[in-house]
Amino acid sequence: MRIGVVILSVVAGLALGTHAAPAEVFAGGGPPAQHVSVLFIGDSLSDFDRGSNHVDRLQSAFDAVWPGKVSIHNYAVRGDYIDRVLDRLDGKSGTYGLERYDGIWDRAYDWAFVSLGHNDTRAWDRDGFATPEIAPERTREGYQDLIARL
Repeated sequence: MRIGVVILSVVAGLALGTHAAPAEVFAGGGPPAQHVSVLFIGDSLSDFDRGSNHVDRLQSAFDAVWPGKVSIHNYAVRGDYIDRVLDRLDGKSGTYGLERYDGIWDRAYDWAFVSLGHNDTRAWDRDGFATPEIAPERTREGYQDLIARL
């Protein structure tokens, strides 16, 4: 079964699309027919303020409406950009926050949310803010690689 993948990116013009959730997960519009497991990969916007950030609030909302039916697994790491996410998924030694992905594939997921982008487009004053951290072509390739893995 293919999982639903949602890309939440601030990278302008990065049209990668999304994959619809499997129909059987939310059949009928009520509580899911089966337990739903959600993977969240992101940067500081999803990592900071653990316990009260938007990922945790989404989990709380699901718990209030459908107790025990949805589990969100937040693997966000502050400062992340697409290449570092891929390095971490590959287990590349020396990758910042490598241990944060321990256990990431210990379960199957029904949905995956990827919330990255502003660190990819970050630029530095060393060249007058002309060069992004990750080139747009590389960013697109990285997202396509990540989607294929999910």
